[in-house]
Amino acid sequence: MKGYVYLIVLMLAGMIFLPLLGQQVSGKIDQLEAKLPQVEGMEKVNVLMQLASESRISSAKNAKEYGQEARKLSEKIDFSLGVMNSNYLLGELEKEERHYKRAANRLEESVAAARKMKDVDGLLRSLILLKKVYILDKRQRRWVETEKEIQDIQQRVNLDEKTELLADLEQDYDKKVRELSVTRGQRSRLAREKAEVEDELAETTEEKLRQEAELALLAQEKAELELATSQLEKEAAMAALDVVEKENALLQSKAKLKRQQFWQVVLGLGLLSSLAIIFLLMRYQRLKKQNAEERLQTQRQLLMQEKMATLGQLTAGIAHEIKNPLNFVNNFAEGSLELSEELVETLAQEKDNIDNENYDLSLEIVQDLKTNASDILENGKRADRIVHSMMEHARGGDGQPQVTEVNTLVEDNLNLAYHGYRANSPSFQLEMVTDLDENLPSITLVPQDLSRVLLNIINNACYALNEKQQEKIEGYRSKLTIKTAKEGEELVIRVTDNGPGIPEDIRSKIFNHFFTTKPTGDGNAGLGLSICYEIVVQNLGGKLEVESEEGVFTTFIIRLPYSTSKKVLGSAA
Repeated sequence: MKGYVYLIVLMLAGMIFLPLLGQQVSGKIDQLEAKLPQVEGMEKVNVLMQLASESRISSAKNAKEYGQEARKLSEKIDFSLGVMNSNYLLGELEKEERHYKRAANRLEESVAAARKMKDVDGLLRSLILLKKVYILDKRQRRWVETEKEIQDIQQRVNLDEKTELLADLEQDYDKKVRELSVTRGQRSRLAREKAEVEDELAETTEEKLRQEAELALLAQEKAELELATSQLEKEAAMAALDVVEKENALLQSKAKLKRQQFWQVVLGLGLLSSLAIIFLLMRYQRLKKQNAEERLQTQRQLLMQEKMATLGQLTAGIAHEIKNPLNFVNNFAEGSLELSEELVETLAQEKDNIDNENYDLSLEIVQDLKTNASDILENGKRADRIVHSMMEHARGGDGQPQVTEVNTLVEDNLNLAYHGYRANSPSFQLEMVTDLDENLPSITLVPQDLSRVLLNIINNACYALNEKQQEKIEGYRSKLTIKTAKEGEELVIRVTDNGPGIPEDIRSKIFNHFFTTKPTGDGNAGLGLSICYEIVVQNLGGKLEVESEEGVFTTFIIRLPYSTSKKVLGSAA
């Protein structure tokens, strides 16, 4: 219990302090961004440069964008200081990202701006960084030239400082001379001071001459350095490159460490908040799961009803379209039989008026017509039974239990399923074998329910046989066997095909809802066998089993107890 309390306290602390930390980290950047729209010109350039500096730790990309915006604005308003500083900042960023060409371009623009302003400090700063970039980019000649320029500037700065000091001393001397009093003592004192000043001036002049001599010596040394061998220059360049690379790696490591520390804190507090959210989601899922099974069962029923309704509408439409011309054929076949019999009688009456040869020929023709009409009537009645089955199938769950000849039902649905499948696959060939028990007793059930089961199973068998037929196995011939028998108190229907069989690892899943091995676009959505299972087990009170050997055969076994007839009648009522 205490553990849960501590966990909840930690979650609440994380949720409270995470916004405060984020506000503290980004507060200064937010203030500068809020100030940005309120300023113009050089002040806006300064704000952009501050934003670039503050953003370098958290996002080098944002820092570069602010620096580029400051550079463009500085060039637009001809603000040389902004051009110098923004180009220097962009040069640093490009150097850190190892884009040495772009870094050199930015720093060269910074040097040009510093020269334009005659800003010695800015010029020295830009030249020193530019020298490092030239070393990293292995541009030896430019590096040597830059180093020479840096030393010249530094020497001029030292000389200028001493010259300024000499000028200050001279001004002090002139001031003291103007303030001399007319008194002799004051003149003497001033003379001594003047002598001292002159001594200092002499020393300064001497120092200046010495500096000039040093400059001349340095120039000579530089000339000697330029004449040194290429091997020495290469060694010096490589040593400088190593130093700069180490310095650059150190700077990148520090920046990376700062960013990692920043994101570690943020992610840590984010993890606490995520744990709190996960806890709440788990609680919500437990509450949600209570009604999941009921909703799933309702969805299954709705899907099955929609499937049956759609199939029923299609079957009913086809059956009604066939029914009228089929009745017409059957009626005319019966009429032709009657007319054939009357013609036989008429020929018998006129036998004396017809020679024997013509009489025999006419009688033979009439007999052929009678045979043809009989065959048409027989097949028409068979087709009528199929249409009747289709119409019964289309009625869905509204069918009434009735005494059913299972053998006739099996034959009709076998032909209906086979010819229906061949309508979509004309090249499919099938050897159909029926082993129907002639002494099989009738059973009371809803015939369209059993028809649905047979149609689904036979259609699946045709699909499997067609797939194996496409493999062009030598000597293979598709075969489907249907057998009916009475075993004890059960009526048993076995549907066997010599197709590819069902793998053992999925055999236990084939009656699950939405499970299918057919590719997308073939068959239904995995409801066929699950509907068959529900009809046989729930509606008919029987069993639906499967036996298979992969690559050899598959057998579906439908077991219907005769004792369920009363149960079916009762449930239908």
